[in-house]
Amino acid sequence: MLERVAEEYVRIAGTREHSVGLSTERNSFGEHFYLSWCQEGVFTIKDAFERAKKKHTYSAEGRVTPVIKSKNGEENLPIP
Repeated sequence: MLERVAEEYVRIAGTREHSVGLSTERNSFGEHFYLSWCQEGVFTIKDAFERAKKKHTYSAEGRVTPVIKSKNGEENLPIP
C-alpha cells in the first residue's frame, strides 16, 4: 500500500506488507497515532509515530510492525 502513494507524502501503515493488521476497539494504530499527534512534547510526525508504537498494544508486543516512509526524512520536520 505504501508503494502506491506518491513519495512526496509521509506514508504510514499499521503493519508491514504481507502481514495482517491487528486492532480492537480503542486499540488501533491509527487511533494511537492521531492521539499521539495531539500530545504535548510531540514535535514531529516521527515523534507521534514512535509514541503510537509504544501505546498500541500489538505494536508494543511486537505482533505487528508499523512502517513510516518519506522521501527525504520529512517525518522529522516539525508538525505544522
